[in-house]
Amino acid sequence: MSKELKILQQKAAQAKKLLELEEKKMKMKRQMRTKEMEILDQEYQYGQMKMTSLTKILNSISEKEKFDGFRNKSQKLVRLFEKFQKSFADCLKEFSTSKKSGLVEALNDVLESLQNSCCELRNLTIISDPEIPKNLGKIQEMLIEKMDQLDSEVSEISAAAEIFLENGLIQELDDLKKKFEELETIVEKSENLITMFDLPHTKRVEQVFVVQMSILSSFTPQIAAKNEQSAIESAQDSLKSLDLSGKSEKIESNKAENSKESEEIQKEEKQINMLSHVMETITNFSELLEKEQSEEYVKELVMDIKEMFGEFLEISNEDGGEKDEEMQHIMMLLGAITEMTNGVN
Repeated sequence: MSKELKILQQKAAQAKKLLELEEKKMKMKRQMRTKEMEILDQEYQYGQMKMTSLTKILNSISEKEKFDGFRNKSQKLVRLFEKFQKSFADCLKEFSTSKKSGLVEALNDVLESLQNSCCELRNLTIISDPEIPKNLGKIQEMLIEKMDQLDSEVSEISAAAEIFLENGLIQELDDLKKKFEELETIVEKSENLITMFDLPHTKRVEQVFVVQMSILSSFTPQIAAKNEQSAIESAQDSLKSLDLSGKSEKIESNKAENSKESEEIQKEEKQINMLSHVMETITNFSELLEKEQSEEYVKELVMDIKEMFGEFLEISNEDGGEKDEEMQHIMMLLGAITEMTNGVN
């Protein structure tokens, strides 16, 4: 086989090896880019979910404030009605006394407390809320009707009682007592209706927060926050702050994998460049030695070759594992050239 043919074969083998390495490098780059894009897409989706969750939590806080405002007014109405009930019961006791000296004052207390309750009831604006009975508006109308009836009846009894007492007609008060006692039925019915305004505290913010954190934590292990559970528990004690900035350990693992792949690509590129120089030197080595060169030039050439071969061997040994047939051939050739040039000083 002629020398030119050998050189051509070596160059073809070199080109083939370089092409394979380049294809491997491009494949690794594509895989790395694909993984990076997947992580970026997941992070974007997670960011969108965090914004959605935060919006829902803030909305629940706003709804809670509106609900609490209505509940406070409803609680005031309930307390005023309880005060009316107490004054009504006191008035019944006063009807049973012999002198009935405090009856007019007791009836006036009943009227005042009743009118305060009715005024608060009329001024109460029913809001739309999932935790408020849907028929509360209708209940309000029924309650106003009963309170107006009570106000009318008690006003008549109070006016009559005042006249009877001024004229000393104590016995006539017995009929008023019976009439007043008959109003107890209306008071009891009103009490059943007023209980609908005794609304419990809402826990919607805590519930919404827990649900949203649960959704975020189950979105994907690669994106979920590290401390979702501790965030959920602390949220039940305080809702003043919201930390949705956590990242999962899986992301760090992916970043480490990507970093490792990047290092491998850089190593591949270094191998490609070094292999190119080595193959070029091997191809032209015999031609350089056949030409008449000074002794000094040959020494410098040999030293450069040894240094370059040493670097290539060091890079190749970093990979470990088995070398393919072509690489084994190159390694043997490098060893032979190194052995041949050992005597050159």
